Amino acid sequence: MTGCILPEIVIKNAAVDGRTVNIEIAGGLITGVGGSAERGSVCTIDANGLTVTAGKTFVCRAGTFPDDEELLFSGYSTLICEHDAASPPASSLIKSAMRTLLNFAVVSDCKRRDTLSDDGTLTPCGAEGLAGYTGALEKGMIADIFFWDSHCRAVKMIKGGRLIFDRTVSPRRDIIYAMAEPERSVFFTTSTAASGYVGQKMRGERRVIAVE
Repeated sequence: MTGCILPEIVIKNAAVDGRTVNIEIAGGLITGVGGSAERGSVCTIDANGLTVTAGKTFVCRAGTFPDDEELLFSGYSTLICEHDAASPPASSLIKSAMRTLLNFAVVSDCKRRDTLSDDGTLTPCGAEGLAGYTGALEKGMIADIFFWDSHCRAVKMIKGGRLIFDRTVSPRRDIIYAMAEPERSVFFTTSTAASGYVGQKMRGERRVIAVE
């Protein structure tokens, strides 16, 4: 069919908010929720009733950068770092983003906004725009998806539309670093920074999304 995008991954029989649904993924995004899952795909994953959730967002202060692996295995896929006058330069926080598999954003204190012209930081209001991209199992959202067993352990992880961890194949956590790609994570920034120096530096490291 012309104009019909076939899913790259179909998750079947996922337990989501008390109902069983199928989830379709293509291009790193969720392209359908609740369909019949009869269309062809590169990969079909049967959740077999496992609880499935979208990745959550963790907020930290500059200087208290958490372990990204522990966050991943706790169901977080996005990290917001709050930056203020007493924090290290925002540029050092952005460098930290290149070493993590999480989506990343630096939120700046509004009082310092006039001195931060192109450092990639978002205001708190800008950070609220991330909800339009991540944190829900809805069409159009970034496909950061976690499967959980009855002991609340991560069984599978999909990051940016790619399966990066599968406990049924191997329980080794370090496999995520072998299978993940930088482009599967997102750097959220201002529109000015996205088209400027910060955006140029980050592209190739990960996807860059401008948040107004």
